[in-house]
Amino acid sequence: ARDAAANEADAKAVAERLAANERALARVDALWGDYEAARAQGPPADAGAAGAVSEDADFAADAGARAAAVREALAAERAALDACKAALDEERAGLADCEAR
Repeated sequence: ARDAAANEADAKAVAERLAANERALARVDALWGDYEAARAQGPPADAGAAGAVSEDADFAADAGARAAAVREALAAERAALDACKAALDEERAGLADCEAR
């Protein structure tokens, strides 16, 4: 049987991972914002060839797909962590109920 100390240790680990998840998502969003700002400035002066524009569009599509995949993975992890936190909260309530008896 688990005790309150084990529950608290797990809850702390989940909270730390949730915070790391939020930091990672903020970093992805910041990097994507920087990328979008750089794209808005246009291609470098020496990249005037049509091929460079085509490559840039291909790169942008790939970068967008990769960013979306990272966001999706972080959202899935967040959902799993939220479920874990809910289970720990339920366990904590049960432990408190047992201690009250």
